[in-house]
Amino acid sequence: MRTALVLNPHARPKEGLLDPLLGREELEKHLVRKIRETLDTDVTVCHGAEHLKELPDQVVVYGGDGSIMTTYNQLLSMAQQTPPILIVGGGSGTYWLHNLGMQGMAMDDRIRLLEDGPTKDYPLIRVTYDGTLSPHDVSYADSFGLGDVASWVHVGEALKGRWKSSQMRTPMERSAMIFFSYALAGADYVARLEHDYKIRTDEECASIHGSVLPLIGLGVKLYSPEGGFAVQATPRVPNAHIIALLQSAGQMVGRGNEEVKRELTLTTRGKVPVHFNGTPFLYEGKRMQLTYEPGKVRFICPG
Repeated sequence: MRTALVLNPHARPKEGLLDPLLGREELEKHLVRKIRETLDTDVTVCHGAEHLKELPDQVVVYGGDGSIMTTYNQLLSMAQQTPPILIVGGGSGTYWLHNLGMQGMAMDDRIRLLEDGPTKDYPLIRVTYDGTLSPHDVSYADSFGLGDVASWVHVGEALKGRWKSSQMRTPMERSAMIFFSYALAGADYVARLEHDYKIRTDEECASIHGSVLPLIGLGVKLYSPEGGFAVQATPRVPNAHIIALLQSAGQMVGRGNEEVKRELTLTTRGKVPVHFNGTPFLYEGKRMQLTYEPGKVRFICPG
């Protein structure tokens, strides 16, 4: 049995009985020891998913939604489906912990799921494009934003990083810091009304909300709908910036006014801000295709 432990290189311990002021070496030793106490397994430590060069039997991830996204992307570059992935904590994004019913569990209890925890397969969104995506390529995601939706995320994530929200001592402190980061980002976003890029849905893929107008923002997320992903789009109309902000806020906390699709083609012009799972990117190209693919990622979770 080969287990890969993927650590967010910027993560610090903040859960269970560990002192949040301890360094990454102590966190790494604690996780390796707990994994070996649970299973008779070889553990390979990777400081970032990009160091996963061989396909393991299972993967343990200490990091948030961005770390989970880079992990399944790296694994899917080597296989058609990921090996079982266990999320043990870390990071500020908790979409998958919540979705898997693990948000209230202590870190050591999550690790014990390695012994007999069931697995569950989840869909992902396949992303293909003809241009350049920086800082690096992405093939799969479960949350995606383009245009003004992503601009808001870019500012919010920058504020989170500046205030070191992922290193806050308690979940309540981290949640409060994330809330204030995005609230200030929203105020900044509403104040800036100029857009030097254009987005349009392909007419061959059904129109969004009955419109094929140029868009200022688009948000896509897997809420585990049956057979597709949820799409929210904001056309370029008066007060669209406020509409986009309200739609995005609603999408972050629950399902709003969206359509479920299996495929979506976008044409763009200019340098367009993008986010994947809350991680900022910049896209420059003409065409981007989003395709729903079931059963791509396998997670270890409570029964």
